[in-house]
Amino acid sequence: MKITESQMVVFLMFSKGENLYTTIQMGHFASEIIIKDDVVNSEDILTQIDEVMMFIRKHISKELIITEFSPTTYCFSIREFCPIL
Repeated sequence: MKITESQMVVFLMFSKGENLYTTIQMGHFASEIIIKDDVVNSEDILTQIDEVMMFIRKHISKELIITEFSPTTYCFSIREFCPIL
């Protein structure tokens, strides 16, 4: 039985539980072999998108601010206040 494109879309949108096609593993590495934080998600694709965005926001370490007064200002943590000089 051949799986159609629309059947695959439905499968990815609504499948719950772990399977080969819908599992996402994300990691934040301290070095090449040390993992500081990792998440494995096997929910539906809409939940996975939210989880990936939350994981990225949690681990953002730089921010680039461009203003007319200074060409670039770097902030080393998005959670801390970074005054524009």
